[in-house]
Parts: sequence; structure tokens; C-alpha cells
Amino acid sequence: MKPILNLVVALFAFSVAFAMTSTQTVYASLEEERLFKWEVTRVIDGDTVGILVEWGPLELRKLSVRIRGIDTPEKGYRAKCDYEKEQGKIATQFMLDIVDSGETILFGNPQWGKYGGRIIADMYVGNANYSNLIMEAGLAKLYDGGKKSSFCE
Repeated sequence: MKPILNLVVALFAFSVAFAMTSTQTVYASLEEERLFKWEVTRVIDGDTVGILVEWGPLELRKLSVRIRGIDTPEKGYRAKCDYEKEQGKIATQFMLDIVDSGETILFGNPQWGKYGGRIIADMYVGNANYSNLIMEAGLAKLYDGGKKSSFCE
């Protein structure tokens, strides 16, 4: 019973920490955000990274962050066509290059996503909004959390 109580308390604490509004757009600026410097531990794809936070129980410190406001092509078996699969690889490499660039990466306006254990947040690379960077590169579409549009058409 005690581990369950600890988990409930930890999740409540995380919920309080992320209790923010969801009115930000993909074009949010650094000045408008409450920022967090979390260690990026892995790149999942062009719009999702794994992070390690310094708070909470050890088993809950590894989280994934879905970048707000964009959708990038899927890679591997999730891709709906060969074109999407190739574009997914390129978008993932774009994120890898950003993470490996040595630029400071900050996350803003975090909130819990619709899938358990995942955070939705803005990501900044230096002074630039990552969503804007990958959209300007032609590797992402605007996404509001609803139905995704196809990359195969």
C-alpha cells in the first residue's frame, strides 16, 4: 500500500508543478514562458525527446516530452508510406543535430499530455523556438492535439 501512496503523492506533486494553461501557440517566445533546463537523454523522433529530471522518485525521473504545436513524420513501422518513413528519418536527424549542437535547450509551458507519463512542452534551442525551426525546414506540420494529417498525400 505504501508504494501506491508514494506514487499517488508523487503524481499529485507533478500535477501541481505542471498546472499551467494551454493557451500558448507554436510561435511562443522565450519571454512568455516559465523555463526548465532538463537533460535530454535521447531523441525519439522529430517531435519527441526523452528527458531526465532532477526531482521526484528515481523511477519517475525519466519522462518523454512531445514538442507542442507540431507533428513530424513517423519512422519505421509507424510510417504509413515509404515517403513518410524517409521524412521521419530526416526529421529525427534534425532533432539529433539540434540536441548535439551544444546549444542550450530549455523547455517551457510544460503540461501533462493525453498519454500517461508524457509531457507536452515548448522547446527552445538558444533563443529559437524548436517548432519554428523544424517547420521552417519543411519537416513538420502544425498540430493541435487532434487528428493528425497524413504525410503520404
